[in-house]
Amino acid sequence: MMKKTLVWALQIVCVLILAPAAWAKLSADSSSVALFNELGMGSVGRVAIGLIESFCTVLLLTETLAGIGALLSFSIMLGAVIAHTTVIGFSDLALSLSLLALLASSCLVMILRKDQLPLLGSGGPRE
Repeated sequence: MMKKTLVWALQIVCVLILAPAAWAKLSADSSSVALFNELGMGSVGRVAIGLIESFCTVLLLTETLAGIGALLSFSIMLGAVIAHTTVIGFSDLALSLSLLALLASSCLVMILRKDQLPLLGSGGPRE
């Protein structure tokens, strides 16, 4: 019971970070527009990432697909860290902390729900 409560709490943390980020991208928030223009991805990249983040939130709120949602959100945030490290820079402490919180939460959800991940859990390749 404790594990189930912990994993759901971590999933909710991920959703609480991802959902506003997705909304900012999909609603063409001026800071998101500027950020994606600086990356050279424009509106297509911004909307695509926003849709992927939205999809992650739905997966994270679905018990049987939360592991996949965590893997996808971890991958997206790893890309964000790389973009900020190489191109944009980290000028906002709150953004840096939310990126780290999402990476850590997603990683823990992946570990706790590894049985839902095809190559790590029971659904992996069989001999």
